[in-house]
Amino acid sequence: LTAVVLLNGLALISMQFFSIQASWFYPMLFLTSNIAERGFLTVMWVLAEDMCTTRQAKRILPVLIGCYTLGSILTGFFINHINSGTGGISPEWIYFIWPCMMVVAGKAWWQVVVRYIQPMNALAENEQISDMLSSVRTIHKSAFLRVALVVMVLLYGVAFLMEYELTTVSKSIYSNEEELTAFWGLFLAIYYTSGLVVGGFCLGPLLEKLGIGNVVIMIAGLSVLAFSQLTLLIASPWTLTAVFIGGVMMYIVMYTIADPTYQLFFKTIPTSQRTGVRLVFGGALFAGGKLLCSAVASVHSLGFINLTGLSMLGLILTVYMLVLAIKQKRLYSAQLINNVRDRFI
Repeated sequence: LTAVVLLNGLALISMQFFSIQASWFYPMLFLTSNIAERGFLTVMWVLAEDMCTTRQAKRILPVLIGCYTLGSILTGFFINHINSGTGGISPEWIYFIWPCMMVVAGKAWWQVVVRYIQPMNALAENEQISDMLSSVRTIHKSAFLRVALVVMVLLYGVAFLMEYELTTVSKSIYSNEEELTAFWGLFLAIYYTSGLVVGGFCLGPLLEKLGIGNVVIMIAGLSVLAFSQLTLLIASPWTLTAVFIGGVMMYIVMYTIADPTYQLFFKTIPTSQRTGVRLVFGGALFAGGKLLCSAVASVHSLGFINLTGLSMLGLILTVYMLVLAIKQKRLYSAQLINNVRDRFI
């Protein structure tokens, strides 16, 4: 992954230095950079979650989310406020910082693997290593994992649905491209700042005091609250404010709170099966969430219902998610008890 990003960075700098015009390169840059970014994020969760005890992970994973959000804020600040024409840093060089940091951090990543991950693999070498099919079977056989998967797919689905409503409303109000861009810039600035505060300072104490099960219920409850205020205000003069607040809430809930919280569920899975289940889980979340959002949003885009009806559908889905989250908490407690019993035996 580092090599892919490094090649992209070198290509960008070469194109800038030699004034090469290659418009075909940028779609490839976008695709490979996004794949690398998601890959790095997955590997970060794998290493951080496997090397920590559950109690340590509750404190460390929110810090990682805070750093991730802070990086987004700093990158946006540099790109928007530093003029490369007056001797500043160009976006090409800002991109090149990424692979350089990964090369520098590579030694630390390798030490983590040697000190923590390899001993765990040695302990689990007698266990059967899971493939994709066995990972799917593991999820299917576990009532807890099945319910957890449905809850997270619902969460991603309603979050993408909120994004759809935010995009639809903002485009109908701002016909000018500059005004629309400024609106989304304000939205992302408020979201990233709020996400940094919540992820860096609030999530850790919440996980410590409430526990993972109660935080999942809180996630569902915040989603119900976001769609409740949207359903009430979507047909009022406060439409834009309602989708703005709902969008910020759902982004924080999905990316800042839910993402590190559901990583802790994988502690209940044997080491040999954990990575496979995690990858199947992660792929199902994005695919299932996108498909659910597309199915619900198509009812509006085809003209069968208005935005108020669409918001009510979203509210129904969040209420169903809240019911499942309460059930998930009970199943999680039972799963922990079974793990303790099995390990004692």
